[in-house]
Amino acid sequence: MLLHASFLYISAVFAFGDSTVDTGNNNNRKTPFKANHWPYGYDFPGHVPSGRCSNGKLIPDFEVSLLGIKDLLPAYLDPMVTDKDLITGVSFASAGCGLDTLMDHVYNVINMSTQLDYFNECLDRIRRIAGSSVATNIVENSLIIISAGSVDMCLLTMMYLLGVFDIQFQLIKISSLETFNPLFKTHIFIPCFPFIRNR
Repeated sequence: MLLHASFLYISAVFAFGDSTVDTGNNNNRKTPFKANHWPYGYDFPGHVPSGRCSNGKLIPDFEVSLLGIKDLLPAYLDPMVTDKDLITGVSFASAGCGLDTLMDHVYNVINMSTQLDYFNECLDRIRRIAGSSVATNIVENSLIIISAGSVDMCLLTMMYLLGVFDIQFQLIKISSLETFNPLFKTHIFIPCFPFIRNR
């Protein structure tokens, strides 16, 4: 049975985390963790590499589609993102992002704290577009997806075991999301390494 957003009172979807939910935020960054090139996107609409670390759609895309919100969840940093896109949700995720800040220092990915800063920036834009009360209603009835930690579990744990450094996770301001009653949080334990398959 297809569940529509109107039935569940879900007005928008916002995603945070790593490559499992990054729909293209790394496209214009100097980082090896990007997927806007062949062979990605073979099964994506138009057969184009969109920046998703997949041959097609990602889980957030299927979710917004099943909820009847829109066909795809766009990346917040996509220059083609419109005001309507913001109102119905975007992804702030960045492939290669971990809970430890090492990855953003070494590989120039967007860490979780910066993703949350982008979220607050997005809210300010929505307030200017639709007004504070409408913006609050949109976010209070949104679906929040958090998929992160796989990079830390694989790469950083290995480095820790080798004695390279001590893992110290950054304090993430997830509490700022609690006021918006996130409906769904997830932790995906299986990482993806987009740069390995290309070699």
